[in-house]
Amino acid sequence: MGKAYITYKDSGVSSYGRIPTDWQVSRFKYFFTNFKGLSITKSNLLDKGIPCVSYGDIHSKFGFELIPEIHNLKSVSENYLINNSNALLKKGDFVFADTSEDLKGSGNFTYLNSDVDTFAGYHTIVIRPNQVCQNRFFAYLFDSIYYRSQIQRLVKGVKVYSITNRILKDTFILCPSDYEQVQIVSYLDYHTNKIDRLIAKKEALIEKLKEQRQAIINEAVTKGLNKEVKLKDSGIEWLGEIPEHWEVVRLKHLTDSVDTGKTPPTNNKLYFDKGSINWFSPGDFISLFLIKSNKKITKLAVKELNIKLYPKNTVLLIGIGATLGKVAIVVEECFSNQQINSIQFKEDVLSPFFGLFFLDSIKEVIKNESNSSTMAILNQSKTKELLLTVPPLDEQNKIEDFIKSKVDQFAHSIVKIQTSIQKLKEYRQSLISEAVTGKIDVRDWVAPKQ
Repeated sequence: MGKAYITYKDSGVSSYGRIPTDWQVSRFKYFFTNFKGLSITKSNLLDKGIPCVSYGDIHSKFGFELIPEIHNLKSVSENYLINNSNALLKKGDFVFADTSEDLKGSGNFTYLNSDVDTFAGYHTIVIRPNQVCQNRFFAYLFDSIYYRSQIQRLVKGVKVYSITNRILKDTFILCPSDYEQVQIVSYLDYHTNKIDRLIAKKEALIEKLKEQRQAIINEAVTKGLNKEVKLKDSGIEWLGEIPEHWEVVRLKHLTDSVDTGKTPPTNNKLYFDKGSINWFSPGDFISLFLIKSNKKITKLAVKELNIKLYPKNTVLLIGIGATLGKVAIVVEECFSNQQINSIQFKEDVLSPFFGLFFLDSIKEVIKNESNSSTMAILNQSKTKELLLTVPPLDEQNKIEDFIKSKVDQFAHSIVKIQTSIQKLKEYRQSLISEAVTGKIDVRDWVAPKQ
């Protein structure tokens, strides 16, 4: 990455290890003032008004740096300027999320890089330097694995990890000279921007590959593989023409059952602890093939709650929430929560895999219909009314084999790109951590001419 400093000393902080001899170590509490964000809930947020950053924005969207002019934040009423000005941020303030659902997210923050009036919202802790400093240097320091590990050692929790003022005050920061801070910021801005642009290109390529994959699936399940086949009007506007020897049939005539899952009482640990049976929820739908769930239920839960497990090759369709319309197939016996419809196709009429690929091709149709006033959620009765194309069985098998082959090819390409992105992100994190702790010397670094 770069050359090291000539001399080092022990920092006295295990996470930092050795630091350049001239660098100083300080307790966080001597350098920053802490205060809480607004005591509001989601119901207080508006589409227009004064921008407001809450803990959810920090975790999912605007970590590290916040610029309200370009970042789409929810707002609060201008009335908050009158009675809650103490929660109004200043340029250079840091906003930490005070809770996290996992240990890795403990220490997530953003820093305001704007003069626009902005509030800190619910579940946030605001950190304001009490002396003139290079705020962006500390943003990079807070983002380093060496600083974050201090917080992660101090937080406590099981399902939710809480970050308190006391925890932040008990951490240690590093203080190079002002010149070194400026150099480190310049160095990291240049290199992280290059990495971020490369990551963005790779992520765009993944989206393009996903679109191409979806187009192939859509074409195969609505037009077949024979380009010379004669077509007929399906009579359905969103479906258009289909091969003349295909049928369009409602899902209820193609299935043995359509059911909805349920959630065993969560206060009974015997239903979940050391569970061995997959219990799927919408968060598990990361591909078209469901292999392993995040949570599992026990055989005792199945017995006492009289749960009828879904057999292998059951198709699961999310019927409510942000991922409504997503579909997947299970590879072994399992169960699901109540947000999911289970579909067991009559395999002598419709292959479960053909059904899977067709439903995947119309997820936007399902979503649009479900958002109408007559179909707020996709319950069992509505699921049964969905229309599917039905080719002859031998043709279904050829189509599903073709799609599986294409899906595998795309999956291989996407995994390679995702692996490359992960390595870039790891390199980015390492670069930040090494620079802000003096493991590399960037005092003489000069940005290349554009």
